[in-house]
Amino acid sequence: MFRFAPLALAFTWSTCTVHANGPNDTLQVLRLLGAARQPSNQSIIGFVHDSALTAQALHMADGMAWQRGIFKGHVWALLGIAERNFTTGMEAWERHVHEATERTKYATDQELMLLYRTIGRAHVRTLKIDTAFMYLDSAQWAAERSGDERSIALVTYTRAHGMRVAERWGDAFRLSLRSNAMADALKDPLLKTWGYNLSGMVRGRLGDLEGAVHDFTVSLALADSMAIHFIRVVNHMNWGFVMQVKGRWSEALQQYRAVRAVGKEAGYPDETMVLPDLGIGHMLVRLDSLDEAEAILRRIRGTEALIVSGYEQEFNNAWALLQLRRGRFKDAVTFARTAFNTEQRDENDVIKRDASRILSEAYKALKRPAEALVWTELAHQWEDSVLYRQQANEALREEMDREMAMRVAQDSLTHAEETARMERANQERATKEKSRRNALVIGGIAILLVALFLWWRLRFTRRAKRAIEKEKDRSEGLLRNILPVDVAEELKAKGEADARLIDEATILFTDFKGFTAISEQLTARELVDELNECFKAFDHIITARGIEKIKTIGDAYMCAGGLSGTKGSSPLQVVLAALEMQEFMVKRKKDRAVHGLPGFDMRLGIHTGPVVAGIVGVKKFQYDIWGDTVNIASRMESSGEVGQVNISEATHTLVKDTLGLRFTSRGMVSAKGKGEMEMYFVERSGAGQPLHTVRHEV
Repeated sequence: MFRFAPLALAFTWSTCTVHANGPNDTLQVLRLLGAARQPSNQSIIGFVHDSALTAQALHMADGMAWQRGIFKGHVWALLGIAERNFTTGMEAWERHVHEATERTKYATDQELMLLYRTIGRAHVRTLKIDTAFMYLDSAQWAAERSGDERSIALVTYTRAHGMRVAERWGDAFRLSLRSNAMADALKDPLLKTWGYNLSGMVRGRLGDLEGAVHDFTVSLALADSMAIHFIRVVNHMNWGFVMQVKGRWSEALQQYRAVRAVGKEAGYPDETMVLPDLGIGHMLVRLDSLDEAEAILRRIRGTEALIVSGYEQEFNNAWALLQLRRGRFKDAVTFARTAFNTEQRDENDVIKRDASRILSEAYKALKRPAEALVWTELAHQWEDSVLYRQQANEALREEMDREMAMRVAQDSLTHAEETARMERANQERATKEKSRRNALVIGGIAILLVALFLWWRLRFTRRAKRAIEKEKDRSEGLLRNILPVDVAEELKAKGEADARLIDEATILFTDFKGFTAISEQLTARELVDELNECFKAFDHIITARGIEKIKTIGDAYMCAGGLSGTKGSSPLQVVLAALEMQEFMVKRKKDRAVHGLPGFDMRLGIHTGPVVAGIVGVKKFQYDIWGDTVNIASRMESSGEVGQVNISEATHTLVKDTLGLRFTSRGMVSAKGKGEMEMYFVERSGAGQPLHTVRHEV
């Protein structure tokens, strides 16, 4: 028998607040919420939520003004809406989101994970990817803080799903493999069957069809063993879609028909089978079974289920292709144009490529060569787009192809110009010989050749221009990664960047204690890998807060806020980043100790004051800062203690009134070369965390 492994979200009776109405009222709310949550293998979290019982509990908690009960009620309501595929009106959704996020201080870490994951999933569904990952990052933070391995695995799976929807296939593949490994380690068949379904989809879209079939097979075997019909449907559907995208029509048809068979076995109504029916009809058209295809496609044409599915444009392409093969060319044009002019959620470039091909063939059949030529050219362009995306890991070969195209274009232009010159000379000789007829023939040939060569030139020039613009974007991205944005813009505009005096910059230094001793316990490769893991985590933390990385020197790390005057790099943001760095290092050492590996302890110091900033050198140049402020920040680090954030009096003055931070005066401390200086330790007061936290996946 399948054993559930749901999130450990049992009610904590000891934390219940007793109100004037008495403890029995709060217990009644908890009993209702407990009854509303029912174990189920239809949901990846392991539960489904009864909306009526949830509403009853929420109403009772609201009447008592019991904030924790109100929070849990709104979260349960959000989970119920998500489980019903967001069919409830958006007004109710937005109200529950607002009320729940206003009361996060009453939540446990696992409840925060559920809240932020659910909101993140909703934004993935509406393709608001940046907003989605802000919430999913917060869910990751809450899951890691809870220490619950299944919570961490669940958020990892959800983030992989978000990357898949965003078509960031490399990140989706990495995260889906991590999710599968976690599910295997947890021996969690529910999470495993969803995870392998997702990784099969990602592998297939990356061209690894053998790996995709393996992962789909694993997922299907688990779903069959648990009799989870919904996952079986999703699995066959994704398997068929992968094969369709790769042009394997017969295999795609087999999977779409398997969806239909599972749906019939499970008793699903016909309106829920519109996507497999669309797939079956489309593949039958591809395989020239036109009568059966037309019967299926005509049955689902214009249905509400098709319209809300998000794949109406695939239907339009399938119907247009059917009309083309039936000889109904005008109908083919109408539906192919609709498909081309409307965006689709997945494989949009494939839709446009196929629509362009249909329009090209239809216009040829209608004896309209001008339109046919236009759509032929567009079909070539969208074919290029599809190929470039599918062959992203062959960037070097594509670059060589683009260079060759540029050369051919230039050679064609030169040849066309030379041909035109020779033909003009022939025409002049023909004129001298008073042979008007020969002159006209030669002139006509010259014009035709020039037109042909100019057409080829235009085609290759367009491709070359796209290649150049792509390389320009890569170069500018690299420059922005090396230098602050305003310095990079000045360097592009002038060819150089002037040094600047910055009145108030906040400098952060870190250093690992006992680095030499620990390095003797590791191989050179292990030492470099561990430094890289730590510094990459630091890079993520400071980038999220608008702080500029200056440099690393051995095991020391230096960054600065306030260099560009951005809102996100105030002294407070530098202090918060420092706290996250120390938290990361403490957790990192603890995790490595579990595996018997040594970890680093870190000192960290911060000082605020004026600096001079600019670019050093002309070869392998780097952005750097100078001034006594840098020296004092270094002394703050060397005078600090392991695991602490040591700040100067100047920095303390700027951040001392911040809620949520606690400062401990160290008095006057002797600093090398600076005499005695006032210093403070800063730490969190435990008043809660901000919504947006930095990911530590490295």
